[in-house]
Amino acid sequence: LFRSPAMPDRVCLDNLVFMHRIATGNVSSLLLWLVYWWATEPEAVGRVRDLPPARRREGIDAFLSEALRLSQSEYLYRRVTEDFTFEGFRFPRGWMVRSCTWESHRFDSPLPAAEEFRLRMAPGDFDRAHYAPFGMDRHACNGVDVNHAVCTALLGELAEGFDAQVENARPFHRE
Repeated sequence: LFRSPAMPDRVCLDNLVFMHRIATGNVSSLLLWLVYWWATEPEAVGRVRDLPPARRREGIDAFLSEALRLSQSEYLYRRVTEDFTFEGFRFPRGWMVRSCTWESHRFDSPLPAAEEFRLRMAPGDFDRAHYAPFGMDRHACNGVDVNHAVCTALLGELAEGFDAQVENARPFHRE
C-alpha cells in the first residue's frame, strides 16, 4: 500500500468507509419509505399536488417530515452522567442509554392522531421537543442537507405526475 505523509491513517479511512456505508443505507431506506407513503397516502399526495407552485416545496417538506416522523428507526446513545430512577428502573452513572427516535415521535406527542400519516403544514405542528429526526444542536446529523436534497428531489419528481401502488404491503423493518 502506497503511503505518503498527506495520506490519512488506516483508522481515518475505515471511518470514512463506515460513515459512507451507514449514510447510503439510511438514505436509500428513507427513499423506500417515501415511495411507500406516496403509494399508500393518496389524500396527502393530492394535497401536495393541489398546492400552487409557490407552495409546493412546503408540501413536499411536510410530506418528508411526516414520513420521517412515522418511519425513522434511528437511535441515539447517551452516557448517564448521574444516577437516576425512571419508572421504577435505576440508571447508574456511567451506563449507556439508548433513545429510540421512532418511539419519541409517536408516544407522548402533542400532535393529534400521532399514529396517522397527516400532511402537517401549520406553523408549530412540529415542536422540537417532540420532533427532531436529525438530532439537535451539537448532536445534529452532519448529513441533513444532503439527505434533504435527495429526498425532496425524489418527492418533487413524484409530485409532477408519478403514481405508485403497493400490493401486499407489510411493515418494513430495520435490517
